[in-house]
Amino acid sequence: MQTLTIHPTGWRFETAPLPAELFYRAGVPLLMALHLGWHHPGATSLGQRTVELGYFSGLALMSWCSLILCTHALFHLFRRVRPAPWMLWLGGALLSLVVLSYPKMVYVQLSNVFLASPYHGSDGPFLSWSRITQALSNAPPGIIAWLAVNAFYDRVLNLPRFRYPAPAVASPVRPVFALPAPAPQTPDFLTNLPAIGTDQILALEACDHYIRVHTATSRPLILYRFGDAVEQMAGVPGLQVHRSYWVASRAIQTLQRHKHAHQLLLSHGVQVPVSRTYLSAVKAESERLGFNPDANSD
Repeated sequence: MQTLTIHPTGWRFETAPLPAELFYRAGVPLLMALHLGWHHPGATSLGQRTVELGYFSGLALMSWCSLILCTHALFHLFRRVRPAPWMLWLGGALLSLVVLSYPKMVYVQLSNVFLASPYHGSDGPFLSWSRITQALSNAPPGIIAWLAVNAFYDRVLNLPRFRYPAPAVASPVRPVFALPAPAPQTPDFLTNLPAIGTDQILALEACDHYIRVHTATSRPLILYRFGDAVEQMAGVPGLQVHRSYWVASRAIQTLQRHKHAHQLLLSHGVQVPVSRTYLSAVKAESERLGFNPDANSD
């Protein structure tokens, strides 16, 4: 379906579906720990590798959690400045180096006692210049992995973690004797569908790397990035109702509540899920269209 993003606050922290969310939060650091622990030079037996895996798993999870929290803090702190996503990722990584420095030293000392860590023999959980330089020398691979994972989620999976929506632009005041506005250009994603105009589109639906264009009589599938197609539909009245759906306002028939979720019934008979992120905007649009958004429920 077609998607128009409406954000009452102008910014938000994105969340992904559960499998992608679990892999982002725990899967990536555990895979890194598996590689580091299994191939550590000091591990020559299964028992030693098990100890190494335990050590690096705790360290990787702690470091990855720190990266997420620090980047999340910068995301909210700089919401008025709205820096580019890569600047937030890199800034969060650098901030995490500072925040995590002392807890990491404490973790190393505790691992000496309970896990017989590979860094046995360090002289206490206190910061020193040598430890700071060692941490900086060990940081680049982790920072590169952090940037790569966020870029993969943002650009390939279309599941952005830290991205500000485009600011709303106020409509200019037209003078009394203004020239007629030029006809809107056809969006790029419709160039291979010459028989379909924007006035015929009822919804856009993301299907992996494709988008499905819903009209009253057809549902063609084309290879195109969903987010780019949504931006090109900015001139058409509509709104984003789900991470994978955009609907035209004129296609909305009813907003229904089913158990703990909501869904829209469109004019061509398709039911579209409504996520919590967009629910308030959908209700406001439903009221504007003249029906009670809470009247229908299962």
